[in-house]
Amino acid sequence: MVNTTAAVSYASYDQVPWYRKRWFAFVCVFVFMPLFLLIAFTGNVYFQKDDELKTIPPNAKFIVLGIFIVMVLIRMNG
Repeated sequence: MVNTTAAVSYASYDQVPWYRKRWFAFVCVFVFMPLFLLIAFTGNVYFQKDDELKTIPPNAKFIVLGIFIVMVLIRMNG
């Protein structure tokens, strides 16, 4: 049986798909936040710092989700 939930590891930032890179995540947050939430909750978002490949902390996903929920609630009541 193949484990499809295993974390994908990349050797370098160049191997990371464009939709999993931090710049694309920022664009999604400002243009279409549900797309960012879909990407963030289905895998990691990567960035390069000090020549190391890193991921956005898991709590950042929930912070953005909270902001999105608040924005939706404000829109519904306003």
